[in-house]
Amino acid sequence: AGGAGVADVALVALALLAPLAPAPGIGALAAEGVWDRYGDPRGLAAARARAGKNDLVLESSRFGLAAAAIDARGRVERWQIGGDVHVFDEAALRSEQFFGHLPTLVLGRAPLRALVLSLGTGEAADALRRAGARAVVVVEPDGARRALVADRVHPGGRLVADPALRFTKLAPHSGRLDPGWEAILLDVPAPFLPGAAAALSARRLRWLRDSLAPDGVLIVRLPLRALSPTELAHAVAPLGRSFGSGVAWLDPVEADHLLLTLWTDGRRPRGEDLVAGAAIAAVRADLAAAGLSSAADVMERALTDREGLVLLDDGDGARDAAGRAVVSAARRRRGRAALPLAALANAVRKTASLIDLEGLPSEELAALSQRFGRSDATKATYLRLLAQLASGHSQEAIALATELGQGSANPARDLRPLVGPWLARGATLRQQGRLEQARIELRTALAFSPRDVDINLELARVALSMGTPEEAVDPLRRVRDEDPTSLAGALLLCELYVQQGRLVDAADVLTTAEPLHPADVQLLTNLAYLETQLAVGTDAEVGKHLARARVLFQRASALAPRLPQPRAGLAEVFYRQNQGALALQEIDRALVLEDSCQYRSWRGHILASLHRLPEAEAELQRALLSCPDLPDALVMLGGVLADLSRLDEARQTWERALLVDPSNAAARANLTALKESGLDAYLEQRARP
Repeated sequence: AGGAGVADVALVALALLAPLAPAPGIGALAAEGVWDRYGDPRGLAAARARAGKNDLVLESSRFGLAAAAIDARGRVERWQIGGDVHVFDEAALRSEQFFGHLPTLVLGRAPLRALVLSLGTGEAADALRRAGARAVVVVEPDGARRALVADRVHPGGRLVADPALRFTKLAPHSGRLDPGWEAILLDVPAPFLPGAAAALSARRLRWLRDSLAPDGVLIVRLPLRALSPTELAHAVAPLGRSFGSGVAWLDPVEADHLLLTLWTDGRRPRGEDLVAGAAIAAVRADLAAAGLSSAADVMERALTDREGLVLLDDGDGARDAAGRAVVSAARRRRGRAALPLAALANAVRKTASLIDLEGLPSEELAALSQRFGRSDATKATYLRLLAQLASGHSQEAIALATELGQGSANPARDLRPLVGPWLARGATLRQQGRLEQARIELRTALAFSPRDVDINLELARVALSMGTPEEAVDPLRRVRDEDPTSLAGALLLCELYVQQGRLVDAADVLTTAEPLHPADVQLLTNLAYLETQLAVGTDAEVGKHLARARVLFQRASALAPRLPQPRAGLAEVFYRQNQGALALQEIDRALVLEDSCQYRSWRGHILASLHRLPEAEAELQRALLSCPDLPDALVMLGGVLADLSRLDEARQTWERALLVDPSNAAARANLTALKESGLDAYLEQRARP
């Protein structure tokens, strides 16, 4: 009966606060029957077969061959269709989401009917629907682009399945699309791409104007990186002649685009509409991800009106559309081209003259007037900074950054184009494990933009990875000051407290964050694991924490049924509540999702608690076959062997556990108990010849 007094160990919480692996992909929805496919079906099947073997997909396109690079999850990383090369990075997606939300912002509500004149990546149409647009029609004649978006781009499957979103390949001005649109979105291609000349033709503009509802808005997105000041002026001049009023907005992410909101009458965007639109949950979340935390941030992106854009024209009107396309393509090939950003600096208007602020409460008006006074003073400096960076003039950009940091109302946002490369290098170096180099890059970025949330988060991650939690304190304090609702900040602060042994404080941080992020699986899972760690003391105290952990794990499992960690956590809770059958059921589900040695060890614990000792021994041996130095598996295996009266093997197993982990209290206690029982001496005596 050597196992009667064997010390057990609670199941060890798995990878507390480590980033959770994403649930396995469910797969794209079938597109046949919803999307029109072009080309031979056998060719499409062959393209899919090639996609399974490498990272390149080819589709037939009306502009020639379409090529897309696919990542490990089967999503598009970049594509080339004709001359259009698009990179699907975070900045590009956020930019297109802002494009899709701009109608909702200027109308103060989601448009009832919206027309999107190019599918793009699908993010703009998806943003309209998530904001609440009742009916969206997308014009996209290119079958290859539609096929790629449907099968490979993130919102594609959602768009395909959306009954309120309709696709057509009709020409926009064919006369077969009904008028009366509350919002029309037009993404103008670069001058050297097919269809660019027709995008702003007189015929197209007449149709756009006549197709709008009386209070409808046209949103035009222009590619700044492909335009010179003269080309930009040539693009906006016909728009100014066709519409009664308009406001130009700068792309909030990397200033790659200029967006125009145009009306047939002389109206201006209203501040109260912008506030109402920004309060819609989907809009608010996407704006926050793009660095715009309030409607005032959106208002500050307004640069000028149609009269200000006329000032961009340098008088070179002799070059026709074809000539401008050739020059634009040459400049694009050379790279580091002179963008119209510096010229835009001369066209900037005061924010209060572009936005109708009447209707806002008087206290808000006073705060906005003070804020806009600061931002208007630095807006031109910001545009010149972007122009210097685009031209590769780093010294001039740093000088402007110093000026901007002193006067900007939001220096972290405005300085992101300057510090972005340092931040990106620092994040990459951290992921590669080159922590010292990462810290140098991030501290350089911090010197220019100390209030940037992302820089401070990366610095905190580096400090925690280096085992110097004290260096993470100041960056995390700055994150909490700048963005008290930051989920990443809460998780990192929790990890800091865990490293310092302050489990109660760690749980308090996540408990405070839970109402703000009630559906975040990582937060729920980590908070539940903390509750299991705090389940010590009296029976009432243990029962309270385990009951709370059980609820949190169940919520996480319901939100992410294909994630193993919540299932394994539930198994631990049931194990500690002496509900072995339920614990075995949950750990088996976790093992189906992820076959790990840790989960095998836990299954051995549960089988031992059910007195199924031979099965428990086999499961623990399987765990140790994959992970020979797993301490909790070694300790439990020793206990199982002792219960099977194989005391010599039990002693050897516990001694091995101490070799792996000299501080393991359970292994040491079991060896001490074995020695004090006298069985240890008896075994030694029997072993002598």
